[in-house]
Amino acid sequence: MLGVPIHLADLFIEWAQIGNHDFELFTDEGPLFACDVGTSLACVPTAAQRNGTVTLPRVPAGRYHLVVKADAAGSEGAAILQISGTLSP
Repeated sequence: MLGVPIHLADLFIEWAQIGNHDFELFTDEGPLFACDVGTSLACVPTAAQRNGTVTLPRVPAGRYHLVVKADAAGSEGAAILQISGTLSP
């Protein structure tokens, strides 16, 4: 018996920001739960870089929440994100 194939994707996040943020990817546990209650798959600090790119490799197919939060009190600001993905090899 063959198993169901698991589809994986490489996600690419490009950002430009004012401030200092962390990007954290959580699984979606459903409409009755907060965005950050699921399992954290990745947490990416931007280290106050004005812009950058990060790759999250081999993310399983599914629904997720990407939470953008200030790295520390007083480091809030605007963040512009572009997210794309491709199937993992």
